[in-house]
Order: sequence, then structure tokens, then C-alpha cells
Amino acid sequence: MSLTGRLSFGLHRNAALLFWAMFFSSAAYGTSERFKTLYIESLGATPALVGLLLGVGEAIRLIFLIASGPLSDRLSPRLLIGTRWLTAFNALFFLFATHWGMLIPAFIAQAGANLAWPSVSRVIDESGDAASRGRRFLLIYTIGPGAALLGAPLLGAVLVEEFGLRSVFVVLLVVLIISCYFFSSVQPAPLVKHATSAGYREVLRYRPTSALCLLSLASMFVAYLGLTLIPNFLHNERDISFGLIGAFGSLVAIGNIGAGMALTKGTWTSRSLNGSLLTMLFYPVAFILMLDSRHVALVGLAYLFIGIATVSQQAFYGPLGEVTPAHLRTRSFATFEVSNGLALTLAGFAAGILYAVAPSVPLWVALVGYTGVIAATVWLRRQLPLWSARAMAEAATV
Repeated sequence: MSLTGRLSFGLHRNAALLFWAMFFSSAAYGTSERFKTLYIESLGATPALVGLLLGVGEAIRLIFLIASGPLSDRLSPRLLIGTRWLTAFNALFFLFATHWGMLIPAFIAQAGANLAWPSVSRVIDESGDAASRGRRFLLIYTIGPGAALLGAPLLGAVLVEEFGLRSVFVVLLVVLIISCYFFSSVQPAPLVKHATSAGYREVLRYRPTSALCLLSLASMFVAYLGLTLIPNFLHNERDISFGLIGAFGSLVAIGNIGAGMALTKGTWTSRSLNGSLLTMLFYPVAFILMLDSRHVALVGLAYLFIGIATVSQQAFYGPLGEVTPAHLRTRSFATFEVSNGLALTLAGFAAGILYAVAPSVPLWVALVGYTGVIAATVWLRRQLPLWSARAMAEAATV
């Protein structure tokens, strides 16, 4: 399968295919994801139990992410990218579940599909020159998915209002099949096996890379501590309808696309952690607006700011590729995904526990915690060039 002209956005073939694979994947989940916690609650789980279940799901995902690093050194990248077909099985289990306990196989299937991510990141990294690396990652991981979210949440909102929560998982299944077709069409370069493959320990010993992974872990944990149960908070505590909660997802997309495009255009924002730091600043404002969510307009503005802020996570990929030596890069992407998976696992558990104390507590804790994340980002932004230069000098003397 080939993509040319405007459909490729100036990307090489594999990168263009991944752009559309991510577009349709985001469209699929954009239709249903806003209703996921509400759907699990409708299957008999309390909001606190929903948080626990999502934590369990992320823990299972984390196991597969840890395995994805060694497997990416040994197995064909095309085979690993093909595991994205497991997302279709995830959708099937959600579609036919009648009790929350039946979703455990869905979590396992979804977790298995995450074996693909280090290989996907490797293909993106290799599909062009170093100067355009940041643009490629933002196009594929941010702008493509964001564009899909412009309409998908609105479609989900209409379906839920007309046919109920289960209806969005029909769309999830169909559109994921389309996404998986694009993933399967990617033809990555053959795996080159080195005499000694870099392991997680070697990546973690490399200070610039390990620092970025740790910062990403902290950022995602604190952010999703506040975000995980927001749909339940808005519906149960603020009496906002399912349809309106779903429609707010389009505002996330607008913020996501706008911020992503801005980061690809500027030279300052594409260097170091500048882009991540700039977009991170919107998280605390979003949490404040959510806490004062009795006015629907403020909730909408909060979702817009969340869309801008979530770009901070994708903006880590450019600096990660810049500071990491080539022989560590594939495993560094795996380490990065493991860090994010661990953050989501802990955030799900913590959000459920704090929600049981009081529904607003996760948002308050996230608001306070994220100021620390921003401070850590400012500090690391100054340290990374120094550490990278020192590491390169040490490598040159070996």
C-alpha cells in the first residue's frame, strides 16, 4: 500500500502509514474512551472500583510493555507491529460484556497490543533525517490522532444519547479494524541484531535518558491522577449528561491539534524540553476549572486546556531521540513506554482510592502535585544539555 501527495504529509511511506493507523486508532477510541469509566460503572462497579480496575488493566499493560523492550531486540518489528490486531479483541470483549468482571480479558488483549510501541517508535525514528525527527513524532503521535478527535467524540455523544453506552463499542471495533490494516501495511527495515543488545539497565544508567523517562513518569502520573475519573465526577457530582461529556472530547482535539501544529512550526519549541514545558502549564489551569465545574462553559474551557497540555507527553519523544545514542534508542523508547505505563497504573489505583475519600480530592492532589512537575521540568531543561555534552565527551575518550 502506498500513500502519496497530500495523504502522506511529506512523510516517508512507513511514517505516512503510521500516521493513518494512529488517526483511525484515535478515531476509534475517541468515540468510546470518554464513556469507558461510565460504561464500567454501568456494569456494576462503583467509581472507586472503576479506578481499581483501570489500575489493574494498566498493571497488565505494564507487564507487556516491559516485555516489549527485549522482544523488540529479538523479533521482527513487523510481527510486533502486527500485535495491534489485539485491540480488535479488546473491543469485542467490551461490546459483549454484561458484568465488569468480564472485562479482564479485554485488558489482557489491549495490553498485548502494546508490544508494538517500541517498534512503531523505531520506524518513526528511522523514517527520515534527524532534523525532522520532532516533526515526525508530533505528526504521528499528536496531530494525526488529534485530527481524528475533532469529530469522533461528537459521534460518540450522539450514539450514546440515541442508543446507549454500548453502541460506541460497535464503532470502536469497526474503526480499529481499519487502523490495524494500516499498521499491518508498514514494512519496517529488517531487525539488525547487535552482538550486545542494550538492556533496560544500560538505558537507566545513561543519565539524560533516564531523567527524561522519570520526568515523563511523574508528569503522566500526576496528570492522570486528576483526569482518570473526571467523567464520573462531572456526571455524578455536577449532573452533566453523557452526551455533553463525550462532546467535550472535540475540544480536547482542538487544543491538541493547535498545540501540536504550533510545536512543529517553531524552532524554539522543538528544542530540548521547551515544547513540553510550555504545554504543561495548562494542566493546573484545567484542574482549577474542573474543580469549579458548575458552569458548563468552564468545563469546556478545561477540556480545551487538557488537549493542549496532553501534547507535553508526545513532545518528549523529540528530546528523547536527541539525547540518546543510536545503540540505546530502541530500548529507550521501550523504557519510555514502560515509564508511562507505570504512571497510568499507579494513577488508576490512586485516583480510585482518593475518589472514595471525596470525589474532588484527585483533582486537588493533581493541582498541587503538578506544580512540582513543572518545577522539575524547568530544572531538567537546564541540565540536559550539560549532561549530554558530558556523556558524549566521556564516550569519545573510551
